[in-house]
Amino acid sequence: MTLLKSVLSVAVVSTLMFGCASDPAGSSEKEQPKTNTSEVKAAAFVDPGAAFMSACDNPTISEQGPVQKPLFVVGTFTDSNWNHVNNRKFAYKGNGVYQAVVSEKAGKFSMQYAARDWKPQFTADGKTLAVGESKVLKWGGYAKDTKTTIAEAGQYVWTIKFDEKANPQAITLAKCS
Repeated sequence: MTLLKSVLSVAVVSTLMFGCASDPAGSSEKEQPKTNTSEVKAAAFVDPGAAFMSACDNPTISEQGPVQKPLFVVGTFTDSNWNHVNNRKFAYKGNGVYQAVVSEKAGKFSMQYAARDWKPQFTADGKTLAVGESKVLKWGGYAKDTKTTIAEAGQYVWTIKFDEKANPQAITLAKCS
């Protein structure tokens, strides 16, 4: 009985954190910019759980996600210095999930996740995010930067998740293997 309760608890928490696999209401057929990954339909994804949020090879889909403007990882990175650059642009993966796979250098960085006009912009809860960590994604703003330390240079995936009304839900930073 304890095992059954544990399994049910995990299922409920996963659903609350990441939502269900249904197509967000009001999504349009507008096409997002293409990336180098293959494209599939959103129906291919069942649950954007922790493994999905940390995967560096999730396919980009052509459907419009809940956030209407392109979003970027913007911060004190040596390749961009608070500029919105294409190699830090999020691609839509389905189920409210957006990802940017970026070649990062080692160092300490401050950042937000924002549209080119800074509306909207988001930050991690507590304004810190460690590699391998998932946190609640919150509305950002001036001086609400997320801070992280990347100990080892390499490929990393930045993942942000929104509900069907474009409200922020979760953020993950993971090293690609």
